[in-house]
Amino acid sequence: MPEEEKNYNKFPGEHVIVLDDVVTIGDKVFHLIYNHREGFNQEKLEQRYSDIFAKYDYLVGDWGHEQLRLKGFFSSSRKKMPDELKICHLERHQLMSKRKSQLMILSRVILPDFKLWQSVLNCVILWGFLTI
Repeated sequence: MPEEEKNYNKFPGEHVIVLDDVVTIGDKVFHLIYNHREGFNQEKLEQRYSDIFAKYDYLVGDWGHEQLRLKGFFSSSRKKMPDELKICHLERHQLMSKRKSQLMILSRVILPDFKLWQSVLNCVILWGFLTI
């Protein structure tokens, strides 16, 4: 199957912009905190991401059968969320079992003023430091 036909998200989500280890998905900003065996893939993340992940503090992506699988987790400090949905549930042995596969973890960055961040990003694009 040609690569361009492997977009499994029939309703593509937000555009993904990467600058070093800062990943912007629409108006949400994430920090790439773990990238095992080059598990982060901008194009595949853009294809797989949907608005359902907007509520999570962490996105964990692993690879199986040449597909990126995403799972969302909440911060451990969120009291009202079930434990199995908190990032602390992603235990060390789960990470170790994924040792041979590609894996990425994105941590959501809450910016006090998104409009300010957006204007900085637009300037960076205009100055030619980043291409979209």
